[in-house]
Amino acid sequence: MIGRETLDALGESFGVTRERVRQIQGRVTALIEQPPTDMLTAITALAHRFLPATPLTEAENEIPALTQPCPITGGPAVETIAAFATTWELSSGWIVRAGLAEAIRQAMVDTTDDHGVSTIAAISREAGIDEETLTAFTADTGLSIGVPVRGKLCTRSSNYGDRAAALLSIAGEPLTADTIFETFGTGNIRSMSNALSADPRIVRVGRDTWALEEWGMEEFQSLAHWIATRVDADGSAPLTELIEGARALGLAESSVRTYCASGEFIVEDGTVRRNDNTVENNADPNDVKGLYHRGTDRELLVTLTADHVRGSGSGVPRGVAAMKEVPFLGKVAMPTRLGRDQIIAWNRTGATITSIRDFLLDLDLTEGQRVWLVFAGDGSFDIRRATPLREDLDGWAALLNTLGLDDRVPGGPDQIGQVSAGSALEIINTALGLSPDAAVRRTVAMFNHRRDEEAAAEVMGLIAYE
Repeated sequence: MIGRETLDALGESFGVTRERVRQIQGRVTALIEQPPTDMLTAITALAHRFLPATPLTEAENEIPALTQPCPITGGPAVETIAAFATTWELSSGWIVRAGLAEAIRQAMVDTTDDHGVSTIAAISREAGIDEETLTAFTADTGLSIGVPVRGKLCTRSSNYGDRAAALLSIAGEPLTADTIFETFGTGNIRSMSNALSADPRIVRVGRDTWALEEWGMEEFQSLAHWIATRVDADGSAPLTELIEGARALGLAESSVRTYCASGEFIVEDGTVRRNDNTVENNADPNDVKGLYHRGTDRELLVTLTADHVRGSGSGVPRGVAAMKEVPFLGKVAMPTRLGRDQIIAWNRTGATITSIRDFLLDLDLTEGQRVWLVFAGDGSFDIRRATPLREDLDGWAALLNTLGLDDRVPGGPDQIGQVSAGSALEIINTALGLSPDAAVRRTVAMFNHRRDEEAAAEVMGLIAYE
């Protein structure tokens, strides 16, 4: 037996007799047990000339005999010589010191600091190989020793946190999310920011700026929290100082002014302090463009965006929050047919509702389509399809379709072409919360009050045409 094969089987495979196989086995065994002197000389000479690492092609160009067939194996001579060598080996087209790849990996581990940073110089010294050869060998063989970053190596780069920690350590100063992301260029920046927020090694120190936690810098949670911290420290803070400090964090002056006037704070004589009075929502639901009456329900016409489809929360007019009596910095839960609550909140910058993605999936709706957000009189919430915009309509029919009210036409939207001016005005007035027979001037005034000047002008134009 040789390995798992019998001598007869091997002889049959190579077209020789069993005895010939036995003879070759004897010669090879003798060579292994006692390599010829010239073989040992060749092993030593090649080690002396080409270690710790040399491309095989370079060695063969220098010593063409290495490419000649071996009389015993039939393969290149260098492969036969390598089979007897113990101090070196062939590795991916290189003659290298035995165990070099593992030595390089260990050198990378040994020279990497707590932030996952090393250098070519440090690894080459530890592995006993010059920098140029190390770089060429790892490139040719695909042996990864890290991602080059600003003259150093990020040796741990499997996740956003490791990459950011290494880059921040190399930079020695806070960096923006864009800078961190662009340095490595993988994944997406939103996922990266979420990952950095959850990484205990890294802290957010500005609107879009990150630092190592060990630097001891103040964590930036939100602009409102940042303002509150400074106002609460002394009971008040100059608005100009807040603006200057916010700019250093990459925040706009307009954002600071918006938050300082949000209701949580008040500005008097250029000084910001806490507002001790109850914040009232003075927005009027009747002033909200696109919000209409339907019996005891109120419905808001919305065109779906990519954020809606993706599952993000979205803004709603503050008048809707007033309608639902949402307290400042509070929220109201509305039951839904999907078995979970829909939340509407009123925060420092406006009103929002939580994701409606499950409704969109339920109704097979996608970006660009129109829907009604239904705030029912019984306190529940729902979403239903709205009619699509049509380009084949004109006059009152086109106006009703634009407003999303063509589904109220007697007989349904398919009868929109038969609607009269009187019927159209009744539908519009009822939706606006007016008497069905309200004067046209009241209809126009209501649209203007809701900042829907286009609808007001359209009504005026249609009436004039009549």
